[in-house]
Amino acid sequence: MMKLGFRKSASRLTYFLVFSFMFVFTGQFNLLSGQAPAPLFEDPVYHAVRDPTVVYNYGTGEWWMFYTQGRPANPLYDLNTFWSWLWNCDIGIAKIANGGASWTYVGTVQGLNASLDPSLDTHWAPEIIYDNGTYHMFVFLMASTHAKGAGNRHYTSTDLRNWTLVTSGNMPSGYDPCVAKLPNGTWRMWTTENTNTYAWDSNDLYNWTSQGRQTTVNYGGEGSNVFVWNGYYWLILDTLMSRHPGFTIWRSGDGSNSWINTGTIMGKGGLRPHDTKTAAHGDVVVSGSNAYIFYFNMDDRDTNGRQSVAQVARLIFKNRAISCNRNATFELNLGSPAPNQTGAL
Repeated sequence: MMKLGFRKSASRLTYFLVFSFMFVFTGQFNLLSGQAPAPLFEDPVYHAVRDPTVVYNYGTGEWWMFYTQGRPANPLYDLNTFWSWLWNCDIGIAKIANGGASWTYVGTVQGLNASLDPSLDTHWAPEIIYDNGTYHMFVFLMASTHAKGAGNRHYTSTDLRNWTLVTSGNMPSGYDPCVAKLPNGTWRMWTTENTNTYAWDSNDLYNWTSQGRQTTVNYGGEGSNVFVWNGYYWLILDTLMSRHPGFTIWRSGDGSNSWINTGTIMGKGGLRPHDTKTAAHGDVVVSGSNAYIFYFNMDDRDTNGRQSVAQVARLIFKNRAISCNRNATFELNLGSPAPNQTGAL
């Protein structure tokens, strides 16, 4: 009787493990258990999420993701034109209301070409911050034909849906803008030019003064992201195109040009569904004691190497350094933003 009972229990356990494996393998177990799903989000229109940035919507109490909406099926795609499937890109939007277990496609940001030459139809790498009731979007615009000028543009909004082009002030050069507030209350923007990182300062988010190249960030890369966590400023640089693939991490006490290299994370592909490629262009959200990195990687289901998905992983702080196990399961619990996420340090 004892052996028979053991076999019944073992049989039930076997069925449970088999079905659990099926759920994990298909990515559905994450949704059922409340764990962070993998992939985190897939664009339902073009299936190409790039350069995600995540911001809290104070009006709705939701977290919203803005991203470069690549176009693998772009009618202008030309095999002889480098990356032409990234022309004509809109800025896509997804949102959550349950802490992070599932994301819903909202649509695209409208009106970014208002008062501009309509040929500036390509939008890349949005950066959005919140300050004193206003959201500020900094985004790189260019013409898909390469015949027109390109550069960063500044838009403002009070609801994340309706945006107005800012025509006053000046904008930093470079691309992949990232903004954070320094301890003295000054805003600092980091941009990329020729794989080098440059800094710009502003007291009002409208007028910017160059602070030159960040010489202590001495790895070639792009898509810098700066945030404050555990008493330090951190700069995460996408160094995929250098000899240090993944995210190279730098630490600073005040966010100035005094960065210390603390290592590289996520340089190898992961094991979660469609997370097998190198991570790229990360955005970190601090929520309570946790820090989550949102990133994209190329979708291993696409043999053409153009489709991509959004993923998320949890960062680990230890011994004044950051590490990450992108294969670990965890619950994504996004509450109200940490002070540094709103620019009010």
